[in-house]
Amino acid sequence: MSVRDVRKSVSDIIKEYGFDPRHPGKFEGEPIETLYYYDSTMNGFGEDRGVEGEMYSIHGVTADERKVFQMPDNIRYFVISENEQGFVYGTAMTKKRYNKFIFEIDELEQSYNEEE
Repeated sequence: MSVRDVRKSVSDIIKEYGFDPRHPGKFEGEPIETLYYYDSTMNGFGEDRGVEGEMYSIHGVTADERKVFQMPDNIRYFVISENEQGFVYGTAMTKKRYNKFIFEIDELEQSYNEEE
């Protein structure tokens, strides 16, 4: 997606969700990129990982997305999670942080599978 396409997508998503992070709701206090990647998750994109009650959707971040969202150049992934009350959270990750996160998720999934 080009920078122009990302900006258009963000504009459309804001209108669709009525996004305003200053007001209470699902995305309260979150940056616009959380809504962007949440919408991507809802449209079937991203890699789903985790176990029941602790699910994550992992998205690769493109150079154009970094530019539009003014993310540092070392950000490579964006992870979406939703808590039991329905609040959505987003976390931008460097490759180093992502590798640690994946290691933790692998352990979580393995212990969950052993319990079954």
